Amino acid sequence: MEDRAKVIVLPPLIPLSSIGTGFLIHLVLPIPIATAAVTTPVGIFLVVVSILLVVAAAYELAKARTAFDVRKPTTTLVHRGVFRLSRNPVYFSMLLLCVGVAFLANSAALLALSFPAGSALCLLVIRKEEHYLEQKFGSTYRAYKSSVRRWI
Repeated sequence: MEDRAKVIVLPPLIPLSSIGTGFLIHLVLPIPIATAAVTTPVGIFLVVVSILLVVAAAYELAKARTAFDVRKPTTTLVHRGVFRLSRNPVYFSMLLLCVGVAFLANSAALLALSFPAGSALCLLVIRKEEHYLEQKFGSTYRAYKSSVRRWI
């Protein structure tokens, strides 16, 4: 058995493709979410929270000396820091980034594409990782999974 999650797409490609596609649609069909006075501060807040969340997750993973990259083996389960709140803080940060960029661009198309991006992350990445972690860590992972939510 190969010691890594059998993820078929690199996770950052999902939100990046969502944002890119959203911008293309926005160029053709620019539908605003609200006034810039509303969307700009909301967008800035979400992008900042997204960055802080991924930095906090990367810090915990580094402290535990386990891989951040899904293509590498997970050596230990991390359930401290932001991982107490979410089993997937990095993927949650990617969704927050999508929504934050949508608000900064004031684009309904970008906002709408954030939802399929979340579904794609769940189907193509998270489920594969969960299967891998359950196979590798067994009851320890199942206990963590039952006590901590997938997203938040």
